[in-house]
Amino acid sequence: MSSLTQDHVLREGRKPVVGVIGLGKMGGGIATNLLKRGFTIHVYDVRNEAVKRVQEKGAIPSNNPKEVAESTEVVITSLPDGKTVRSVYLGDMGIMEGIRRGSYVIDTSTIDVRTEEDIEKECERRGCKMLVVTLGKGPAQAEVGESPLFVGGKKEIFEELKQFLENLGKSIHYMGEIRNAVLFKLLSNVIGLGNLALLLEAFSVAKANGIDPNVFYKALKDTGGWSYQAELRLPWVLNGDFSPRFSLSFTRKDIHLAVEYAEEQRVPTPIASVILHVYTIAEREGLGELDANAIYKLYEKWIEVKKD
Repeated sequence: MSSLTQDHVLREGRKPVVGVIGLGKMGGGIATNLLKRGFTIHVYDVRNEAVKRVQEKGAIPSNNPKEVAESTEVVITSLPDGKTVRSVYLGDMGIMEGIRRGSYVIDTSTIDVRTEEDIEKECERRGCKMLVVTLGKGPAQAEVGESPLFVGGKKEIFEELKQFLENLGKSIHYMGEIRNAVLFKLLSNVIGLGNLALLLEAFSVAKANGIDPNVFYKALKDTGGWSYQAELRLPWVLNGDFSPRFSLSFTRKDIHLAVEYAEEQRVPTPIASVILHVYTIAEREGLGELDANAIYKLYEKWIEVKKD
C-alpha cells in the first residue's frame, strides 16, 4: 500500500482503510459508525469480546497495534488512560513499529497533555501525521457520527483530514495545537461533571425535604439551573438507573488530570479541587464502576447518616 503523501487518498475522495484500537463504548461506537459508512476497518482490543462485537458487523480483527498500523492509512485510538496510550503507541508491537510514512494517527482518548505531545514528536520523527480529536457527549453520538469534535494538531494536518473527520462528527472545532484540544476536553468535563455533582446535591436536599422528585425535575426546566446534565442524567436517577455510560472512575480521572495540569501551571482551581474530592470519596465508597450519576448514592448515604 503506497503512502498517503504519494497517492493523496483523502484528497481524491477515496475512503481510506481505517484502524480502530480500543473498542470500548466510544471506540466501539466509532468503529460501528465507520462500518455503516462503508469503510474497511481493522480493529484491535485486548478484550476478545469487544473485538467480536465489531467483527460481527464486518470489522477485520488484528493481533496487535503494530499489525493495525501496517494494514491501514488512518489509525484511530480510543483508550482509557495515558499509560495505555503510551504503551499502544510506543511499546513493543505498538503503532509506531508498524506505521508507514505519510499515514495518519488520531487519538480520541481523554488523557494528559505530556503523553500526547510525546507521541506527536515520535510521529514527526517517523514521518506520520497526528491529530488529537477529543469527542463530546457520549457513545450514542459516536455510533451515529454526531459527536462534537475538538481537534488539536498542526493546521495543515487538520485540513487534510477535515473531510474524513466529518464522518465522525457534524460539529468540528479546531482548537489549535494538540495541548489545546487535550486541555479543553478535560476542562469541559470538569464543568459538566461539576454541574452534575451540584445538581444531584441539590436534588438530594430537595428530596430529603419533601419535594417530589418529578416535580423538581419539571420545575427545574423553567430555571437557570437547567443543564445538559439535568436533561441527560436526572431522568436516569429518577428511574434508579446507574448503569455506566461514563463511569464515575473515569469521571474522577478526568477531573484529576485537569486539576493536576493546572497545578503544574500554578493556576489555582479551588472549586474543581472540591469537585475532585467529592468524586474521590464516591469512588472510595465503591461507586467507581457505576455511572457518574452514582454520586447521588453518596449524597443519599450522607443524608441517612445525618438522620440517624
